[in-house]
Amino acid sequence: MYITEAEIENYLKRDLTAEESEIFETIESAAREQIDNYCDTNWDENTEEESRYYDGGNQEINIDPCKSISAVAYVDEEFETDDLWESDDYVAEPINKTIKTSIRVRAGKSCRGIGNIKVTALFTSYDTQVPPGVKLACLKLCSSIFENPLGLKSENIEGYGYAFADKIQSDDELQKILSPYRQVLL
Repeated sequence: MYITEAEIENYLKRDLTAEESEIFETIESAAREQIDNYCDTNWDENTEEESRYYDGGNQEINIDPCKSISAVAYVDEEFETDDLWESDDYVAEPINKTIKTSIRVRAGKSCRGIGNIKVTALFTSYDTQVPPGVKLACLKLCSSIFENPLGLKSENIEGYGYAFADKIQSDDELQKILSPYRQVLL
């Protein structure tokens, strides 16, 4: 969870109703998913390692944000481990940060290939806490649903009225809050 029920109540400056409390986790989960999709990463306190595959051929290999890299290996065309790298064969970078976003081969380049490098790690951008900007974006998304459950905005012009849904992608304020956390690979 990026936010708690108490945090949303403080943000709204009111207690949630019984009905709102019942659906809070669903709303928070949906907001969290939208933030993760927009930023192309997550801040879950991941406790299970998984393996992901990356293309070789360079000295530096960009990887998804992770911590606690436990293994790096070359794999064959069936994704079976072919050659396990020793920990002194590479450096996980940035060096002075907990969350790593690349692996640099100490000598030369990695072998060229498509999906031929397997990295096993805890994949998450979560360090010790969810960043304040991400929490704020989650609070704003959740509060907008509690304040306007249908997500409608209405307008009346000369007796003619219409309503339309407010889309997160069109929310400039949320985009500004989340832009420092977006993962953009070049």
